[in-house]
Amino acid sequence: MSHRSFQRTEQRRNAGVDAGAMRRPVASTSIFALVTLVALAVAWATAVPVQAQDTAQSLYLKASALIREGDYATARTLLERILHDFPADEIALKADERLTAILGQAQTQAKERTFASGPGLYVFWKDGRTEALPAFFLTNNNVGAETNDKDLGFMRCLSERTPYRTIVLTDVDRLVLYTPATDPTVFRLERLTTWFPYHHARDLAPLACGSREPDTYDLDLTQFAAVPIDDGDYTAGSKARRCGVSAPPELGGNATFLSQATGSWGKQPGPVVRAIWPLDILFDHREDLLRSPRATPRANIDAARDRQAGHPGDLSLDLFIAEQYAATSDLAGFTAAVSTYADHAREQADRRHQELATQLEGRARAAAALRGYVAAMSILTPSDALADELGSYAQGYGFPVAYHLLSLLQRRAGDLVAAERSADKAVDAVSDKSPLLWYCGLVDTAATTPKEAAKAAKALCKANREEIKVLRKQQRK
Repeated sequence: MSHRSFQRTEQRRNAGVDAGAMRRPVASTSIFALVTLVALAVAWATAVPVQAQDTAQSLYLKASALIREGDYATARTLLERILHDFPADEIALKADERLTAILGQAQTQAKERTFASGPGLYVFWKDGRTEALPAFFLTNNNVGAETNDKDLGFMRCLSERTPYRTIVLTDVDRLVLYTPATDPTVFRLERLTTWFPYHHARDLAPLACGSREPDTYDLDLTQFAAVPIDDGDYTAGSKARRCGVSAPPELGGNATFLSQATGSWGKQPGPVVRAIWPLDILFDHREDLLRSPRATPRANIDAARDRQAGHPGDLSLDLFIAEQYAATSDLAGFTAAVSTYADHAREQADRRHQELATQLEGRARAAAALRGYVAAMSILTPSDALADELGSYAQGYGFPVAYHLLSLLQRRAGDLVAAERSADKAVDAVSDKSPLLWYCGLVDTAATTPKEAAKAAKALCKANREEIKVLRKQQRK
């Protein structure tokens, strides 16, 4: 019961609402009130504990205790907090002196904790986590002898069961090699190709990296653009940039050998020649979603929105959602998704995504206009302005419907040569890879697949072309 509720209860009692209370002795009522107030006070003190606020002195004492225990790295964090939060406090000067004294030990200890797994390749995620990546030994196998195909010769091989660490680069702050090697040229960037029963390593390029401090090399993330998408030769590919960072075996850190035995293959692997950290590189979350699509565009949109919760501000997800709306017939949804994407691209001043958003905004406007023209197709009147507009949609965006409408206008204007040329382009522009939205109502796409929509649209455009050919023959007579 709150103090205010208690007061209201006392008022009701004093007003005679509780007649029995009027007959109680005054002493009993006073004792009851006193006990209730004490109980309220105890409850309040228990429910709302006093929060001790850190002061410069309390932080300094904590840091001093940590230093005595040998925890220099954590003590450094507290001393730096004093300098940041309490620069005017007289203890700040002592904190600065103490920090200077332990800085070298703190840095060494922090590095040891960060690279606790020893030499190897580490990923520093943007969410603050650090992860040591596994490495495996490459062996030089005589694949030519195993297959009786001497042209294959020797190949550097990994097991087909090799686990790859998927790295989405937009989630990465740093990729770091922690190594005693003083010469970074001994490390290489390698392409890994899926090929039964092995995965083959092909030397791609020297590893591009720079050193921030001794024993560590930061990898240049842009170099992964040179790695092609792996679609696999004989087995399902990863649809990612499958690659690895390789090193001499003695610099492989945590490298292990993974059995290559598959049937009659791999039972006598060749000598170990390199160690490698295998990676599946994706530039952004759009690429990741594209390599494992859901059953429908709507399901893809839901998956992207779910992922946005953990990756707010990821422009690739905005782009993916807009593209998936284009795969439906939902013009309003597409227009709204493109608008959101464009706003976020401008807010983040991302030039590449701004350019893509501008193109999609143009497509949204063109699709809206073309849908209106398709609805009024039977009454469209030829004019130079309309022909120029349709021509810009056709040439700028390759919409089959724009070529088809342009052909109809030219046909009505009596220019059968131009009409047949536009009809040819309309037929050629139809593709089963075109999003359903691009048909702009020319064919029914409500419950159809891209292949079915393309078949219907191509038949319509071909029929128009055949009619024009007949008219041209009649004209020549």
